[in-house]
Amino acid sequence: MVDLSQAGVNALRLKNSQAAASGCQAVQAELGSRVEDGEMGGVSVEWITPHQVDGPEVVLYLFGGAFVCGSPEDDVSISARLAHHLGRRVCAPRYRLAPEHPFPAARDDAMAVYRALTAADSRVILCGESAGGNLALGLVIGIAEADLAPPLSVALLSPWIDLSHSGDSHTALDGLDPTLSVELFLSPASQAYAREHAPASPAISPLFAALPANMPPTVISSATRDLLLSDSVRLAARLRAAGAAVDLRVADGLWHVFEWYPELPEAAESVRGIASFLSSHLACRW
Repeated sequence: MVDLSQAGVNALRLKNSQAAASGCQAVQAELGSRVEDGEMGGVSVEWITPHQVDGPEVVLYLFGGAFVCGSPEDDVSISARLAHHLGRRVCAPRYRLAPEHPFPAARDDAMAVYRALTAADSRVILCGESAGGNLALGLVIGIAEADLAPPLSVALLSPWIDLSHSGDSHTALDGLDPTLSVELFLSPASQAYAREHAPASPAISPLFAALPANMPPTVISSATRDLLLSDSVRLAARLRAAGAAVDLRVADGLWHVFEWYPELPEAAESVRGIASFLSSHLACRW
């Protein structure tokens, strides 16, 4: 069982950062990306600028880590590749983490950054991985409710959008995904994030929320050993039923957010394909 005491989460975050560091540094150096700190809407952010910027649109990238760990720095292996293939700057918020800052802190931070970007007349491409995918989908819903301009398109990498773990893969793939365990990690992390809110409530698990009528074109990436595969499959089915443009991509034999492992050839291929989908919708207008 993951230790979510203050000492425990500090150790978890350090371990996550150490595991990511060499790969992130290698991708950044390979692509010639520039990484800088900044602030948007009162939230600390990391800006990733590709070697060549081809347009004014901004990618809003929300990192993963089950709401208890992770950071923009830990996801540079993904965000720098997105920036490179899209030729666009990436803005990655350092949203607040549980258990110190439970729901809705992370969601509020994501919305604050989105509002600041659109107030600056930026057109936004929205991306999120795992818990960041939860925030991204929730943000799309919140944007529609607030009558704000929607993102041009959305990318969700192994989104964790059902914190009640009602999907078949959450049990059927237990032990087959080398990166996740419902019992040992996701359940305690979801409790730390949701606190008094029911895990199946739409605010916590946006898979169960009403989707906006103007849902942006969405690409979803998962894998056959992704413990959360059911989340992606069920969301794709709902989007198709609603008439939204959706592209569900399931990699054979891989696991949860395999794109996080830059040494995998499939990781680079997947991010390139995701960027291709997003690029195809850059001509959209609000």
